[in-house]
Amino acid sequence: MLSKNENSDETLFLSQANVGESFSVEKLVGGCAFQQRLMGMGICSGTRLKLLKKVSNCSMLVGIDGSRFALGGGMANKIMVKKIDT
Repeated sequence: MLSKNENSDETLFLSQANVGESFSVEKLVGGCAFQQRLMGMGICSGTRLKLLKKVSNCSMLVGIDGSRFALGGGMANKIMVKKIDT
């Protein structure tokens, strides 16, 4: 589910991202509890993260400011990101 914003920059779900690339979080598409859980990990709009590893069951490991967090596929399907150059 790729979409385009008005600047022609590609926005995608984190679950669609490629390992090794860096992203900026654009939007969290979930309820209040979901957003609070991610904010507890330091993930909110504007957060920069790097996709470190993907596992076959859609789980992934992301890096944020020197910390690593594991995310399930369901969570990754609710995080909209935009690729950034590092």
